Amino acid sequence: MRTTRRSLLAASPALLGLPAIARSQARRPIMVYSAVAEPIHEAVVKAFEAAHPQFEVKGVLGSNGPITARAVAERGNPQADAMYSMNIFFMEQLKRQGVFAPYAVRGSQIAEAFRDSDDFFVSHWITVNGFLVNTRVAEARTLPFPQTWEQLADPRYKGLVSAPSPVKSGTGLTVFTALVDAFGWEYLDRLHRNIPAYGSGGSVAARQAAAGELMVGITFDTTLLELKAAGAPVEIVFPDMIPNVSEGGGLVARGPNPEGGKLFVDFLASPAGAAIFKPFTGATTTPGVGNLDLAKLNLWKMQRPVDLDAFRREWARRYEA
Repeated sequence: MRTTRRSLLAASPALLGLPAIARSQARRPIMVYSAVAEPIHEAVVKAFEAAHPQFEVKGVLGSNGPITARAVAERGNPQADAMYSMNIFFMEQLKRQGVFAPYAVRGSQIAEAFRDSDDFFVSHWITVNGFLVNTRVAEARTLPFPQTWEQLADPRYKGLVSAPSPVKSGTGLTVFTALVDAFGWEYLDRLHRNIPAYGSGGSVAARQAAAGELMVGITFDTTLLELKAAGAPVEIVFPDMIPNVSEGGGLVARGPNPEGGKLFVDFLASPAGAAIFKPFTGATTTPGVGNLDLAKLNLWKMQRPVDLDAFRREWARRYEA
């Protein structure tokens, strides 16, 4: 995604009577970096500025890699005050490389399990992955819905499974790194025989299943819920082990507006922040706010650190050479 810079303004009732120049001078800027989709960012900015009209949020949006690289390059002269909607792999990198400052968010109900143990970042939502099963294809082939990853690798499903490529898709990377961590490469060798081709994104796999091109699409929660709600002939299966990735953010060390940065990260970690994320994701990390109950899902916790570049090389050598 090409990095863009956008200033999103929302005038408050208290400022409407002032000239435009005076309103601009009266509001202090907060610069945030994020890998978030623009509709979510617009909702976040609108809600935050309504709650804190003394601030104006400016954003630099892009994909995780470029945004992280930018923040790391600026460590000597930080331009951002806060970052959010960053994948956990990149949040950990931002912590290691000195971009994030330790800060314990205030007014949050997010459990300790979704906070960095040293308070460098907090996860706002969890993206979970599962199976979208086409009921008509299953019935025509008299096949049961797979309930586990081991069942999905059964030769009976050969040619009937769609999945995103981890060298092209963040969803694919989340799913297949977890599968290797849990079951090893030997398992992927067996599952690979059931997948005729790898797509460029998680939603592609789901839509193939919804259209009946294949029986099972491996995809993420938002698309699972969207296609089921749209009336496609599908059922959602969350298997025995749930590949997942958290998205969140933290305070940038030595940012130009630390007061505003702290208010911003507090807001996103609050129940009000979770309510903004709810329409866009399956499960927020704030209890009682979301479309899925995380307590009923067996979320996989990675047992070993992942070298993403090495993983992609090994994947490509085995399956997409």
